[in-house]
Amino acid sequence: MSQWKPTARQLAAAARVARESAIPLDRLPYTPQFDRVYGQLTNQVGPLTHTQAWHCLLSARKRGLIGSRRKEQPR
Repeated sequence: MSQWKPTARQLAAAARVARESAIPLDRLPYTPQFDRVYGQLTNQVGPLTHTQAWHCLLSARKRGLIGSRRKEQPR
């Protein structure tokens, strides 16, 4: 069985969709917001399984394409 890997196009789309999401990725699984993100991603890149979409989002974050959602603490 070969291991699936996201394409550059899928990673770029995942990064765009994740940046537009109102919640961070670690809170996204098993929520209605994930279904929204999943729909946006598949509209941009074509059919993906939920697992493949999740891997795209995680891979984009690992590659630094999404950025941090942390806000700077006041000094």
